Amino acid sequence: MRLSKWAAVAAVALVATTGCSVHPGAAAVVDGRTITQEYTQNASEDLGLDVGRTLSLLIAAPYFIDAAEANGVPVSPEDARAAVEDMRTANGGDAKAPIRAGAIEIMRLVLASQALSVLADGAQIQSDTNAHVLGLKMDINPRYGEMDLSSGLIARPPLPWIVPTDA
Repeated sequence: MRLSKWAAVAAVALVATTGCSVHPGAAAVVDGRTITQEYTQNASEDLGLDVGRTLSLLIAAPYFIDAAEANGVPVSPEDARAAVEDMRTANGGDAKAPIRAGAIEIMRLVLASQALSVLADGAQIQSDTNAHVLGLKMDINPRYGEMDLSSGLIARPPLPWIVPTDA
């Protein structure tokens, strides 16, 4: 009997802790679109970016890619793949190493932003797109931090129990 009591307590504890994560495996859910932790981590590794910055870019990417297309300066996945390969070559990396979908999506964002910036009203388009992104309903996994609406980046909040020391 004692074992079944502990099993019941463990089951309740498991249910209670899994209930804390509304979206298991998600780095963020943005306007109903799930960005997984794996997708975020893979993009971070492929591009050598901090995961918070990577997630910020993945959140914004579809909206900037759509804005570029809507304004006559679309960016293809092939263009983005070539740009990642060029970046790797310039940095002494292996240009032919696998490039996963998240890295291509982020590079499409970068290229879309560059393409928009040369348009006569490009600055306004980018500003409007950024405002739209920041106005979306976002559920960001606390592991990555919180969206800083002034910068548009995900940053880890200060941890009051960690006190920096002078080195």
